[in-house]
Amino acid sequence: MTSAESKSELFTVATGDGGDAHQNQPKKLPFYERYIQPCLAELLGSFLFMFVGCVSVMGNVGISGSIQPALAHGLALGIAIAIFGEISGGHFNPAVSVCVYLIGGMELILLVPYVISQMLGGVIAASLAKAVTTPEAFGNATGAAFNAIPSTSGIGSATVAEMIMTLFLTMVVSMGAVNGRTRSQLAPFCIGLTVTANILAGGGISGACMNPARAFGPAIVFGHWTHHWIYWVGPLTGALVTVSLVSGSHFNPPFTIAVWLCGGLQMTMVVPYLVSQLIGGVLGAAMSKIMTSHHNYVNATGAAFAVLKSDEHLGKAVFAEIAMTCLITMVVLLGAVNGRSKSPLVPFMVGCTVIINILAGGDVSGTCLNPARAFGPALIANYWTYHWVYWVGPIGGGLLAAALVRLLLGDEKIRVILK
Repeated sequence: MTSAESKSELFTVATGDGGDAHQNQPKKLPFYERYIQPCLAELLGSFLFMFVGCVSVMGNVGISGSIQPALAHGLALGIAIAIFGEISGGHFNPAVSVCVYLIGGMELILLVPYVISQMLGGVIAASLAKAVTTPEAFGNATGAAFNAIPSTSGIGSATVAEMIMTLFLTMVVSMGAVNGRTRSQLAPFCIGLTVTANILAGGGISGACMNPARAFGPAIVFGHWTHHWIYWVGPLTGALVTVSLVSGSHFNPPFTIAVWLCGGLQMTMVVPYLVSQLIGGVLGAAMSKIMTSHHNYVNATGAAFAVLKSDEHLGKAVFAEIAMTCLITMVVLLGAVNGRSKSPLVPFMVGCTVIINILAGGDVSGTCLNPARAFGPALIANYWTYHWVYWVGPIGGGLLAAALVRLLLGDEKIRVILK
């Protein structure tokens, strides 16, 4: 791997255009071009893309179908990415920025400024769209805010639709514009077409937002906040799913800690991974609550771990969580990180290990193995009884597995003794 590339586990992030090693040294950009100019590009690009989108929605009121807004959003986004992509990456979407950062395609210091620039661009776009259209058209279109969900019965399907469509969009961005092995000069065209296809497919379900900034601007200008949270939860969840698919698929804090300790992950990515996993757990638990009946939700304690009822079996539960998490983390480390024992069957082996552990230890501790899996339902159901067990046990098991690999079982690159 040359200096023009950096490695994010299974994902190669391109930062140069090839050539010899000397030519591929990253060029030192001035402060303005590195930090200020990209934010200005995100602001301007977001404004232009969302202005065209908002006006197209206002002009489509009373017309059946979504062809006009689908084409307007897709074409405007593709053009904006083509002209601003080399300056800022052409995100124009908080969900895309979060995804690109988590897969190693941008600096942490730019993440919040990008999101603020995008949201500000959305507000300016919605304001100017209001200024150039008639009050009647603005009111009939709810200011281009998203009002496709008529009642609470459609919340679940709309949230899932937003998640899947944003997953599709961020996957195209990640593989077409960020990944060094698959990036293409047609990425702006592909991304724009993805937005068009998603609007045509999902416009009637959720409005096909895929972009919290696109929802935020019209919501501010028109004052329409009904079900607004869906257009944050759905897109951000879809982005996190994309990250999990291209970044090593940890899904579990003990895995992330153990992989980092064994040299399979950069230290700067550990905390973002852990935060993403916990947020994913909360979003998963929240969506499960929305999509199940109240009776089933209460009977299952919101899918929180409620196996332990007293201190009598506390020691056994902690030991079980340590042992079972150690086993599954060993499978991850030896199957996916250790050079001598890597296997293409590791996803299958990890899944089988989870099944075995649940069958063996479900009655002892509930077989959590994953603090994020415990945290989400505990937060949503507000059930914290013996919750600490599902942090201490799994993290202890992950540390034990990492120690065994680093000290005894790892190859020469990973092992720290007896080389």
